[in-house]
Amino acid sequence: MTRAIILVLDSFGVGYSNDASNFGDVGANTFINIAKHYFKENNKVIQLPNLGSLGLHALSKQASSDTIWQEYRQSLLNANIDINKFYVKPTKGAYGYMDEISTGKDTPSGHWEMAVCLYFLIGPIFLISNIRFLTN
Repeated sequence: MTRAIILVLDSFGVGYSNDASNFGDVGANTFINIAKHYFKENNKVIQLPNLGSLGLHALSKQASSDTIWQEYRQSLLNANIDINKFYVKPTKGAYGYMDEISTGKDTPSGHWEMAVCLYFLIGPIFLISNIRFLTN
């Protein structure tokens, strides 16, 4: 692999982490809430085929409770809409979510961890100073 692209959609949560109860975030899923609002305002499902093919929908299902997805699915069924008009199966790329090790609920600590830097109460701890991708 000669190149990696990390796509960060800041403040676009797809679920919640294990410490969500510490911050009042249990059940959070900004993506599904946007989809619900879009459906309510436009009477149709939001279409995100490119992000879906990269794993957005599958990622959201992994990172959140099944209850959130079942409620949204049921609201679509009540409107006679198949969930597959919304859900796009991943077909390319790779996707994943992380549970932060850092003790904060803030954007910088999460972004720093993705770049292999941990942030505890004492401040940033840089674990790796030089990252290189191996090439053939």
